[in-house]
Amino acid sequence: MANGRSSHGAVLLGNGRVLIVGGYQSGLGPEAEIFDPATQTWTSTSPRLHGADVTLATLPNGKVLIAAGTYTSAVDLFDPGTGTWQAMNSLVYVRHTATASTLPSGKVLIAGGNDGYTASYTAEIYDVNANNGAGGTRQPDRGEVGCIRLLASPMVTC
Repeated sequence: MANGRSSHGAVLLGNGRVLIVGGYQSGLGPEAEIFDPATQTWTSTSPRLHGADVTLATLPNGKVLIAAGTYTSAVDLFDPGTGTWQAMNSLVYVRHTATASTLPSGKVLIAGGNDGYTASYTAEIYDVNANNGAGGTRQPDRGEVGCIRLLASPMVTC
């Protein structure tokens, strides 16, 4: 890792490498890095700036949705096969410290978090194929940090 970081996002890629995005860094360095545990090496890769507390979700095709972060609703799509980043349309709401779950349809449920000032009680569905977020469904008052688990049935719980 080029610099120490905290409040970042990390996700295991299909090829066994780990994508690390955002966070607070102890110095100037890349916004995103990939760790290869087989070679114990780090490689820089550069999306748009998302800041700390990003939300990551692995899609059925192996790509990674990077959403939100500190004071932003930005969304990017990372393709680990090509190492390329694609800017996507923004979320409906600014949110960081949110949770994300990839649904069986390939859409991503993004819920909770906060806008930097107040906790969010909303959830939205991001459709990568349509390149947009939709929703605004209010969730029960549970605070800014939550969890999402997909159950055997088509239900989601927080």
